[in-house]
Amino acid sequence: MTRKSATIVEIAVLTAIWGATIAIINPRGDFPLLDDWDFAIATRNFAQSGHFHFTQFTVVSLRAMVLWGAAWIRLFGDSFNVLRASTLTLSLGAILVVDRTLARARIARGARMLASLALLFNPIFLWTSCTYMTDVPYVFASAVAFYFFFRGLDEDRVAFIVAGVLSVMVSWFIRQNGLINILPMMPLAVMKRRRSFVVVGTCVIALYALLFVFKRDWLSGAPEMFAVHFHMWGESSFRLPEQVAVFAHYTVFNAQNSAVFFLPLTLPLLFAWRRLSRRETIGVALLAAIVFWRVGDLAVNGYLFPYTTHAMYSDILPGNLVMGGGVGAPMLFDTFNLGYDYPFGIPWSARVALTIASAILAISLLAWLCLRPRPSTEELPAPEEMLRVLLVRMALALAATGTLALFASGYYFDRYSLDSAWSVVLVLPAIVPWSKRGAKIAAIVALASVAVVSTLAVQESFIWNRARWQAWSDLRAHGVAVTQIEGGGDLFGLFELADAPRAVARSGHPPREFVITFRPLGGYRVMARYPFDSFLGTRHGAIYALRKAGAVPVSGTSY
Repeated sequence: MTRKSATIVEIAVLTAIWGATIAIINPRGDFPLLDDWDFAIATRNFAQSGHFHFTQFTVVSLRAMVLWGAAWIRLFGDSFNVLRASTLTLSLGAILVVDRTLARARIARGARMLASLALLFNPIFLWTSCTYMTDVPYVFASAVAFYFFFRGLDEDRVAFIVAGVLSVMVSWFIRQNGLINILPMMPLAVMKRRRSFVVVGTCVIALYALLFVFKRDWLSGAPEMFAVHFHMWGESSFRLPEQVAVFAHYTVFNAQNSAVFFLPLTLPLLFAWRRLSRRETIGVALLAAIVFWRVGDLAVNGYLFPYTTHAMYSDILPGNLVMGGGVGAPMLFDTFNLGYDYPFGIPWSARVALTIASAILAISLLAWLCLRPRPSTEELPAPEEMLRVLLVRMALALAATGTLALFASGYYFDRYSLDSAWSVVLVLPAIVPWSKRGAKIAAIVALASVAVVSTLAVQESFIWNRARWQAWSDLRAHGVAVTQIEGGGDLFGLFELADAPRAVARSGHPPREFVITFRPLGGYRVMARYPFDSFLGTRHGAIYALRKAGAVPVSGTSY
């Protein structure tokens, strides 16, 4: 088989696996998920008027994504299914770009396909691929920029550098932190004496600085909402000790999330250690002390991996995507407002084990990236060795810069580990010693396990969301007003916050007569029940439409 034919087969296999996965998930339903109601409104506004008009809740810069989504609406119609299809297209694109980048670095076919599939089955990547959230479009633009910069730094060709710069500009008009896609490349360009890269890169950074000074509104949909992310920097109590603590917290969060969500690439690291030098032993011990102190502090206070809270403890925020037992923020009245657990949670003992395992994986990941960020020791021709060194340096610098940028924003959600550190999927295939049999077996077992769990968990998210949407639609069909239903934060946003000021969202609203939940609640009577099965029929649940007991019948409704 020729190299071209092998490439076509490789791309076809990855595409087929991606397609089969999405078909199993079946991400259909004309409803919003998490924050994509906000981005859908901006996209619809542009499709209808040809002008950018954002809600008061749009932190991200979004313009490039609006143009992309509006084109899909014009071509295929206005629905969340169409907008999801636009994101799914970029999801496949990101996977293939990662594969082609690793191929350029002469990573073995098996290792690069494993890495591409590790990205696909990362639960955050897979779930957001099936939404109109900004995460996957941003990763796609970032991966394209990385590919062109990799070729530009290697070959010193201006065309690749310009293509990379254009991709960076697209990325910062999706998420405002897109500049991190070029910043860490500048020192590498200086080291390699790539003058054209330095000149073009400097111009781009200067352009961004000018926008920040004179057109700051271009870097966010709603600048006032964007400023909320940096509120802690204006607090007098946020001094150097607090800053160091927050940076350490975010780094550990990112290490734990990346280590677990990219398990097919991080588990092999545990089977590839050889005898440590004295310097490495000290480094590993220091990293272990930091990670275990952080994880232990959270565990003692009742917080186990995956972290989420309703009480706002130590940088932990509600709304993370990965829950104990599922994927996708359950924004229903009982789980989001009242603090009940997701109905398919994992036992406490399992969460303890997962917390310990995540800490060990995080330590191993940090140790490899900090102490052994070198390509594996297999025999390679000098040019290929240089290519891998360049790949590792670029990807590691990008992940480090992305993690540091999180520290500036003052917020951390688990999905930020994808936006900021997706490039570890490029580092690890190059540094894992694949000659170790244990590493190969661990990678295959981890990939199979993550693929099954992630696919079924995302499928489950759409199953219960379709049931929730049916409950909402039935309430509306019986004449119940939108303002009388507590159907979830995303539905509240779509139907009530499109043109509302931020003060409306901050003030909240009084308890509503009708609520949609995962379970019956005291003080409410069941109006309708929508059963569902998931995880191949092993999980049985239901969505409930409830009405406050003793409520006076609403005029004009049949309830």
